[in-house]
Amino acid sequence: ETQLDENLRTVETALPGSLGDDELALVDEAAAAYRSKMKAGCTGCQYCMPCPVGVNIPECLQMLDSYELFGHKASHQFGYMIVAGGMLDGQRALASQCTECGRCVEKCPQHLPIPGLMKDVRRTFEGFLARMTLRFSKAYLWLLRRRTVR
Repeated sequence: ETQLDENLRTVETALPGSLGDDELALVDEAAAAYRSKMKAGCTGCQYCMPCPVGVNIPECLQMLDSYELFGHKASHQFGYMIVAGGMLDGQRALASQCTECGRCVEKCPQHLPIPGLMKDVRRTFEGFLARMTLRFSKAYLWLLRRRTVR
């Protein structure tokens, strides 16, 4: 709560142009360090959507960037399989579904090489163990639903 109050005081008293050259340089340095860890740099604008084969491009790229930034492959792989594997809504949206049609590239305002990035997502998150986990998890959820309905 104390930190929140301090942040609010800072925002209330900050004026445009109030940062000095040293502070602006530090902000630029932090932004560059952040960007250097990102593999895709997708802003999530969704101009690339809908994908004709159902790939959730922004979600795939967000997972890839999050993994590159924070590590913890197993948790990101599990999250990817839950979301892109269709465990939440029943719609598979995996990077491996990409046919490299290029429609997304034409629409992307960041000019990202999306088909190549989908290959990176697939290599990072869709290994044998991940596919087996997805199958097991779907079967387990099916059994739970069936048991609950009875």
